[in-house]
Amino acid sequence: MKFKKSLFSAILVLALVAPTFANSPNSDEKPTKSEAVKEIQSLVKSINFDFTTLKEKTVKVHFMINTSNEVVVLRTSSNNVDQKIKYALNYKSLKNRDLKANKVYILPITFQEVG
Repeated sequence: MKFKKSLFSAILVLALVAPTFANSPNSDEKPTKSEAVKEIQSLVKSINFDFTTLKEKTVKVHFMINTSNEVVVLRTSSNNVDQKIKYALNYKSLKNRDLKANKVYILPITFQEVG
């Protein structure tokens, strides 16, 4: 009797958990950009970078959103642009609240020469 209860419990757990994995999103789908990330990107685009001294093509910006919905830059992968990015982004309020507070995000910024 105890064996039947254990087997029934295992089947019940499997029946409840299996649909969770079956309905997981398709890995081929690209995630959409959040509106908050678009706001951050527009702030970065307004920075006046000196492209003659810029050595990196891509810089990773590690940031988080505080409970007041402000950007807090933790670090960047480049010492050349670190201060400019921090000055432009730190404690700027975002209109959109779709990023979770106190979670670290990484935003890659790719620099391209405009023809």
